[in-house]
Amino acid sequence: MIKVGFGTVVYSEAYNYVNDYIDSINNQNYDSFDMLMLDDNLSDYQHQYIDKNINKNIKWIDKVNCKSIQELRIKLIIESKNKGYDLLILGDFDDTFSLDRISNFVSNFDCGFSFFYNDLYYLNENKPFFQYLPLEVDSLDYILESNFLGLSNTALNLNHIEYDFLDKIKLKKTIAFDWMLYTLILLRRKKGKKVNECKTYYRIHNQNTAGDISLSDEGLIREIDIKINHYKQLAEYNNEFKLLLEQYLIYRNSFNFHKKTLYNYSNNVNNYWWGNINTTKIRRSGNYEDK
Repeated sequence: MIKVGFGTVVYSEAYNYVNDYIDSINNQNYDSFDMLMLDDNLSDYQHQYIDKNINKNIKWIDKVNCKSIQELRIKLIIESKNKGYDLLILGDFDDTFSLDRISNFVSNFDCGFSFFYNDLYYLNENKPFFQYLPLEVDSLDYILESNFLGLSNTALNLNHIEYDFLDKIKLKKTIAFDWMLYTLILLRRKKGKKVNECKTYYRIHNQNTAGDISLSDEGLIREIDIKINHYKQLAEYNNEFKLLLEQYLIYRNSFNFHKKTLYNYSNNVNNYWWGNINTTKIRRSGNYEDK
């Protein structure tokens, strides 16, 4: 039997949503899992309230010297691995989950896969956030210029996550940590599997790193900036990342020149995070200018 943990970084800015989160955990139809909770600056009262109201075995993790979102997430993964968990199911503190999320991940666990993912829905709406998710991810192509693998709709097979890998990812400085994490896993020729039926319900608010998907000047510039940082961190691995970095630098340095093309040809039908701009689609349109 696999050892299962549900991992969350718990931060005070999202504490207003604590009761929704607790209900979502307490109502899971599977009980053989521990809560792995990393305390990011909770007050004593907030910490005690969670202890008192979650009816699962909680193992608190001290943040120690972690400062960034990235460092907190890596600490959660390392400590979960140190404690001997096979499957780390991830869920954000401001989101909620279908009552069968953990049971479906456990029943679909397959040692041949390094990660697992499920559908993401808007909170309080019967509407999927992404129109389509592949049944398997075994190539970088799936998340080369966009991402659907977030830290609230995925799980890690910790038996496939090596300590040297975690040491390397510590060196990558990015706000899109989930995108970087799964990109680097795929670069190691590992693969992921979709878990059907269960859902994560995603709450949109001003603390979200990703937020909602919008096609606007501000949204496009934000996407370009995130991608430039992402590809800079990955350019050492292969030429494809170098070419993407060069192209997005062109978009950023001459945004007004390229803006019409970006609006006309780049909206990704799947609406993945950071997915409005797609250079392959622009090339095919014949509007792949340099300036």
